[in-house]
Amino acid sequence: MRCAMVVALMLAAGCASRAPVPKPAPPYGEAGRVVGGHLGTVVLAEQCIAMFPELAGEIGPALLGWRWRNDSVAATVESRMWAAVAERGATPAELAAAKVSFDRELQSIGAGMAEWFAGWPAGKQRAYCDRVTARLALGDDDLARRFPAEVRRWQGATR
Repeated sequence: MRCAMVVALMLAAGCASRAPVPKPAPPYGEAGRVVGGHLGTVVLAEQCIAMFPELAGEIGPALLGWRWRNDSVAATVESRMWAAVAERGATPAELAAAKVSFDRELQSIGAGMAEWFAGWPAGKQRAYCDRVTARLALGDDDLARRFPAEVRRWQGATR
């Protein structure tokens, strides 16, 4: 009997002294690649239009078509990412703070991409912009093509 009590006390003490299990990290990496890929494509196409207005008649419609195919994909992935974060136990305040942080990060990435593009030599900018219409129109830059595993995972699941 004494042995059983000692074992029970040791088990109780061992359980009480364990550190709490941390919540799993939000799945920003996977879903963020899709959302960031969407942002990057839009930013670079818009930079092409700004730098080379004569290409706006080609790039503009190609970007609109691309966005028609891809905006909902990025929105679904992001929405399901936040649902997964909430399902993993984030409080409403934590979720709101994470969304603000994520939006700030996206803004920073967008600004960084615009600066990165502006730093390219003019010839490289023009060569990219000359190719972007075809890439957008043919679906080469579609999110499901660039990030197939991530898109499949996040369009079909919330965990």
